[in-house]
Amino acid sequence: MMRSPTLDRAAIVALTVLVCAGCALFESAPPAPVTKAPPKAQTQAAAKTPEPVIAPPPREPVAPPREKSRAEQEFERGIKSYEDGDYNTAARQFQSALDLQLPTLGDQANAHKYLAFIACASGRQRPCRDEFRKALDADRVFRSVKSESAKATKATKATQATKAAKDSKAPPKK
Repeated sequence: MMRSPTLDRAAIVALTVLVCAGCALFESAPPAPVTKAPPKAQTQAAAKTPEPVIAPPPREPVAPPREKSRAEQEFERGIKSYEDGDYNTAARQFQSALDLQLPTLGDQANAHKYLAFIACASGRQRPCRDEFRKALDADRVFRSVKSESAKATKATKATQATKAAKDSKAPPKK
């Protein structure tokens, strides 16, 4: 059965009209929301009272950088000489820093530690031990680290001894 060309044209025209009408509905912008003006009394009150200005929090006063003491400067020069491999100069600078009374125990301990390394590297065992003792005396942190290290070493040895004792009692493996 054959369809009539007029009916096909009418269907196409109707379809086109519907599509265009649908597009026209979606293309139109939605209506703008209606806003009410604030009452006159509110606008006048707002004009009279200014908004509070929030000030930034006050800054902490910054102290000018403290000038390093001669002992601290000598200590830093000693570290530089040590890192450059000039151990004799470094030893003199560390000793000078200690003689000038380095202000912190940590720096004192480090100066003694560097002196100990220099003494050990040059084969002078007694000054090496003496400087390490002074480093430990200068800073309690070293003492507590040494104490904790000693406890850990004792615990490890005890564990190894217990394991060895168990192994010696165990029957031999076949």
